[in-house]
Amino acid sequence: MRLPTLVPLELRRFTGTPKFEVHGETWRTFNDSAAWPENHRYVGTPSQAIDDAWNELIGCRYISLSEEEAADTWGARHANYRDEGLGGYTAGLDVFHTLHCVNALRKSLYPDFYPETRLHGTVHLEHCIDVLRQEVQCYGSTTLIPSQYFPAIEQNYIDSDQQHVCRSLTTLREWTNRRRIHGDLYVKRNTSGIDETTLQRAIKYNLDSNGELCS
Repeated sequence: MRLPTLVPLELRRFTGTPKFEVHGETWRTFNDSAAWPENHRYVGTPSQAIDDAWNELIGCRYISLSEEEAADTWGARHANYRDEGLGGYTAGLDVFHTLHCVNALRKSLYPDFYPETRLHGTVHLEHCIDVLRQEVQCYGSTTLIPSQYFPAIEQNYIDSDQQHVCRSLTTLREWTNRRRIHGDLYVKRNTSGIDETTLQRAIKYNLDSNGELCS
């Protein structure tokens, strides 16, 4: 099975804690010289640069799995997960689904710029909130977050820009890219029994933002 097993750990200092100035200005820290992915802006007024940053972060998050990989991962239930459009099995690392949900919540702040679709409306957002809740509960970070006093607001406010121990997202991103079409770890799909109309419809649905099929 060629799924990632040993993922390097690294120390990462979080960024983005609000700062409050005595003259009333509120701002957040940002370091464009930091290592990827922290050298991009992921929030703010919608722009192509922000969308591009999220696309680079999440990228093509789905991969093709072999019959053996599917059976090893899900046991007797694996037949339930067969991709009836593309053939074989389609899955993705949970980290990229979680990031997708964070991005969906970001987009929901700007409904005029990112209108709802049939699949991405209130039910989808509630799903994302619930998934994020469970993810946070599951991993239960024990990093201590202090608070500091700001005269401008006459109270303490948290400083979340603390150092954390993280799995290397670069490693997970690179592994996922290697599982893409044309990647050296790509698993060819078994499309037997799928008619051409169904296949082409599935391909169209699964194109990435650049119009390419990821898996």
